[in-house]
Amino acid sequence: MNFNHKNEKDKLAREFSEKIEFLKNDYLIKKSSELKRIKDETELEFSNKLNLIEKNLNSKNQQLASAQSEISKEQNELSDKEREITSLKDQHKKDLEEFNSRKPNFSLNDDIQIISNRRIKMPKYENCRKNPRNAGFINLISQLTSANEKLQLEIKNLNISLEVSNSNRTNESLKDNDKYNENFDKFETKERECSELNDELMSREYRIDELENEINSLTEQMQDLQEALEKGIASKLPITEEKMDEPKKVGKYGSNGARKGRDVYKGTLGGYFLYNPGGTKYYITGDERRKIIFN
Repeated sequence: MNFNHKNEKDKLAREFSEKIEFLKNDYLIKKSSELKRIKDETELEFSNKLNLIEKNLNSKNQQLASAQSEISKEQNELSDKEREITSLKDQHKKDLEEFNSRKPNFSLNDDIQIISNRRIKMPKYENCRKNPRNAGFINLISQLTSANEKLQLEIKNLNISLEVSNSNRTNESLKDNDKYNENFDKFETKERECSELNDELMSREYRIDELENEINSLTEQMQDLQEALEKGIASKLPITEEKMDEPKKVGKYGSNGARKGRDVYKGTLGGYFLYNPGGTKYYITGDERRKIIFN
């Protein structure tokens, strides 16, 4: 029996080639499946983290909006209280001027009292000598005595009238003083409320600063997570895998800020970003995507 080495060799070569092709196809299928699994797991992990961050971000934005609304409301209340304090100050000044203008003045009464205490000493009629030559003098003394008594009576009546008038004025002044004290108490109360409201406003403003810092921190975490995701996927790919597609330029950023006009790229995972001057990526998420001007 003749053994054909050439035919046997060709047969072995063909079988070996078929086996190699089979193994190659099997490897490609398994590799494709493994890549898809890695990509799906990574995207799911990233999606879960991104959803959590966006949820926290939305919550912080709501807290910020609520705090700003409260501050606006309290600022309006503060303005109302300041206007009320100004009104009370004006009323206080007016009441003080009125109080000073109506303050009782006892100078006239004192002067009349001094006059009333000065008794005009006239010689009595009985002490005058019974001399016809003294008749005119005695008559003059009698007239002066009568006039003095009449003047003393008028002074007494005037004193009584002044005492009644001064008493009324004193009562009115006391009433004005009570009104003044009442207004002053209101003024102090409003001023204290105003000070407390100012303290509350300062506390709210500090809280807003804290919320803004937290929002900025969450935004930076989202950007870092996006970069880590791309690096993580690249590190998990087999060495024999071909290089993934480069980011594709899709348009310009239309914001009015410092990033206006920069090129916008679409990443290999579908996200949009632009490059900062330092070479780092700034990912465009949420409502910011509306500012992209696509080619």
